[in-house]
Amino acid sequence: PLFLEAGVGLQYSFYSEDESETERIDGERVKVTLTEKYNGLSMKVPVHLLYAWDIPNSKVQLIPFVGLNLRYNFSGKIKYEWDASVGGYTLDADDLEEAGLEDQDYNVFDKDDMGGSKNTWKRFQIGWELGVKARFNQKYLLGISYGSDFSEIAKKVKIHTTSITLGYCF
Repeated sequence: PLFLEAGVGLQYSFYSEDESETERIDGERVKVTLTEKYNGLSMKVPVHLLYAWDIPNSKVQLIPFVGLNLRYNFSGKIKYEWDASVGGYTLDADDLEEAGLEDQDYNVFDKDDMGGSKNTWKRFQIGWELGVKARFNQKYLLGISYGSDFSEIAKKVKIHTTSITLGYCF
C-alpha cells in the first residue's frame, strides 16, 4: 500500500485584489479604485510518497501523501486597472489617462517590465505538498492538497497553493 507517484500537470493561477480610496478634492468626493490582477501558467512535476488505506466494508480508499514538486513557470502577467468616479460620474479612459491613472500590463518574467533583473520573477520553483486523496470503486479520484515553495519566486514572495484534484484511474 506504500508507493511513489510522479506525474506532470498544468497549473493555471490567478489572483485579484481591489484597493479603494475616497478623497475630497475641490469640494468634490473622488473615489479611486485600483484593481490588481495576476494570471499565470505553469507546468508542475509532483513526486509524492503515498500510503493507501482500504476502508473496511466499502469500495473507498483513503490515500494521504507528502512530496515535492518542481514547477516551470511559462507565463505570468500582472495588470493594474484604474476606476474613478466624481460626483456619480465615472471617468472614461481619456480622463483617467489625463489624471495619470492609465491601465498597465506587466510580464513578471521580463526585466524591462519589472524594472530590472532583481525584480524579475524566477521561472523554476521547487516546493513541498501534502494532502489526501480518496479513490472510489478503483476508478474515480477526489483529492485536496496544500503546499508552498521552498524558494522565492520573487524577492520576499513565496507561492502557497491549495489544490483540488478530480481524476479517473485507468
